Amino acid sequence: MASEKSDRVVCKAGQRIFHEGEAGDRAYLVVSGQLEVSKSMDGGETTVLALIGRGEIVGEMALINNAPRTATVRATTDSELLIVSPESFQRKLSAMEPVTQHLIKKFVNIIRDQNIELSRLRKVVR
Repeated sequence: MASEKSDRVVCKAGQRIFHEGEAGDRAYLVVSGQLEVSKSMDGGETTVLALIGRGEIVGEMALINNAPRTATVRATTDSELLIVSPESFQRKLSAMEPVTQHLIKKFVNIIRDQNIELSRLRKVVR
């Protein structure tokens, strides 16, 4: 994806890239810096799911199955990101073997379901 002409965005530490529940209109490839992926839990608590660094991508799940963002992403350091358009992402996905496409879509759905279950379980534990 990085070989295609794409726009870049520079983010300051603390800047939100996207928010959980928003429509996913692009993914981001980290050129430099670090991003934090977090999920809102019932009761207003936030849980950090991952730290994303150089060479990693965020926002791809929304492009795979056209569903809202499952988490919030913000820059923890000044960061440079490469914007991956839905068209570019779909071209890459379409070039994969059908079995691989199916597995990727299935894994995304499993992750989404696990995120929902995690939120439910944390509510029960409290």
